[in-house]
Amino acid sequence: NDSSAGLPMDAPAVSIVIDPTPVDANNPATSRRLWVAMYESGVWTTTDSGSSWTPSGLAGKAAYRLHRHTDGRLFCSVAPNAGDADGELWTSTDNGASWTQIPLALPYANPSQPGVGASTLVRDYAVHPANSDVLFVCTAGSWAPQQRNGGVWKTINGGTAWTHVAALDNAGTNSPGIMPPYDPDFVRAFSAFF
Repeated sequence: NDSSAGLPMDAPAVSIVIDPTPVDANNPATSRRLWVAMYESGVWTTTDSGSSWTPSGLAGKAAYRLHRHTDGRLFCSVAPNAGDADGELWTSTDNGASWTQIPLALPYANPSQPGVGASTLVRDYAVHPANSDVLFVCTAGSWAPQQRNGGVWKTINGGTAWTHVAALDNAGTNSPGIMPPYDPDFVRAFSAFF
């Protein structure tokens, strides 16, 4: 049984999530729903445990990291590429049949520096385990030391408004990340400089 039938062979699979509830309760081993993020080929899904795959949105985008919340909501980050220069964050409430872009209108990290906007170069994200409207994004900072505009941002309303909750010390950080908040009271962020 070819578990990649239908997937594009010219794009790497970079993230996969599984629905813990089988599509058919009478045949759980052969009716699992999975989603896979295919870099520059969007999101793909299967409802037969991987025997066949079909496109599930974000076609042509550099789909990077998928997350399925316990409430069933899907999230997918889109890595920066020529078409999406700063990266994007998308969500689906219908198992990937349709996707809505989460606005990343991040405010200035340092209001005392007019014109220094927040970086929306999204490198990672996390979803609160108890509330899928509470999101954290980790953005890369500017290379200019006086423009430390990266760090961790939080929204409590699904992306309508964001708050800068933590700066990362290295202004030029190009590989920040965020640990999923398994404990709702703590979020752990890290950074690396190459």
